[in-house]
Amino acid sequence: MVVAAFSRDILNKFSLSAGVDWNLNEQEAMGFVSAAWSHLYPVFDIRAAYGNRRQDVSIGNRSYENKWEEGTAEAGIQVPWKKITGRFTQTFTLRAFAKIIKVTNKVTLDRGEIFDSSLFSPGAEFHYDILSRMAHRDLLPRYGLYLKGRQEDGRDISGSEQEGSLSHAEAGIYLPGFDLHHSLFQQFAYEKQMDDFYQYSSLVYYPRGTRSVFLDEFIKYSGNYALPLAYPDWNLSRYLYLKRVYLNLFYDSLNGRYSTFHYRASSLGWELLVDTNFLRLALPISWGVRGSYVKEGIERDENYEIFLNSLLGVF
Repeated sequence: MVVAAFSRDILNKFSLSAGVDWNLNEQEAMGFVSAAWSHLYPVFDIRAAYGNRRQDVSIGNRSYENKWEEGTAEAGIQVPWKKITGRFTQTFTLRAFAKIIKVTNKVTLDRGEIFDSSLFSPGAEFHYDILSRMAHRDLLPRYGLYLKGRQEDGRDISGSEQEGSLSHAEAGIYLPGFDLHHSLFQQFAYEKQMDDFYQYSSLVYYPRGTRSVFLDEFIKYSGNYALPLAYPDWNLSRYLYLKRVYLNLFYDSLNGRYSTFHYRASSLGWELLVDTNFLRLALPISWGVRGSYVKEGIERDENYEIFLNSLLGVF
C-alpha cells in the first residue's frame, strides 16, 4: 500500500511524488521520492528510497527471521503507448532501469543470509492491459486482461560476493459476474529468485491471512468476486462523502519451494469495503474489514484486519 503526495506542472512535462510504501508481505515501511520528465519521448524517471526490509525463512518446523535497513537509488527510461478502440482502451509500457542497493544494519550475523553490502541491479519490465470502459457503478472493468513481467539481476560491488536475481510474470482477467455491476477478477502469478546471499522483495501478495516466507520459486492463483451492496450517497458537509458499500469474496492459493523444502498456502474469506472521499479530493479511498480463513500455510496472529486501499483491482 502506498501513501504519497503527487505534483506536476501545468504542461505535464515534469512530475514529482513522495510518500511511504508499506510492504504488505514483509510488514515493513519504506519512504521514497521519485520524479519523471516527459517533455521528450521516451520518458526518463528517477527514484530514491530508504526503509526497513524483512525476510522470514521456514525450513521444516523451524523459522528464521532476517531484518535489515535498505536504501536504493534508481534511474530508468520508459516507452509508453496507448490506444482507444471503441469501448476498449489498450496501454503498454516498456521500461529499462539501473539501481544501486545498499544493505545496512543486518540484525543477525548469519553469513548464509543477507549482510551489509552494496549491489548494482539493472533490469527491465513491461506492462500491457486491455480494459473495457467502466460504468459509473462498476466496481471493476466488465472485460479486461493485463500482462506484466520483470527481470532484475543484482551483482555485488563491495567485495562481499553476494548476488541475487528476480524473475516475475503475472496475468489478470476481468469478467462480468452473475448480476449487474458484479465482477470476477482472477490473478495468475509466477516468481523465481536466485538467492546467493541477497533476497529481493516479492512482487506478489501472499495469500491473505498468511505470513510471508521467502521462497526460491512459486506460483499463485487468486480469485475474487466483488458485488455492490448499497449506495448511501451521504455526505458530512465538505469533509466526508460515503459513495458505496461493497463485498469481495476471495480465494488465494500459493505453491512454492525454498531449496528442497516445499511450501503451500491457501486461504479464503471476505472483505467488506466502503468507498469514501475526504475533503472533496477526487481520489476515492476504500477502507474496510477483512476476514481470512487459512486452510494451509503459516497463519498470521489475527484473522481479522482493518485496511485501506486507494486503487480498485489490487488484492
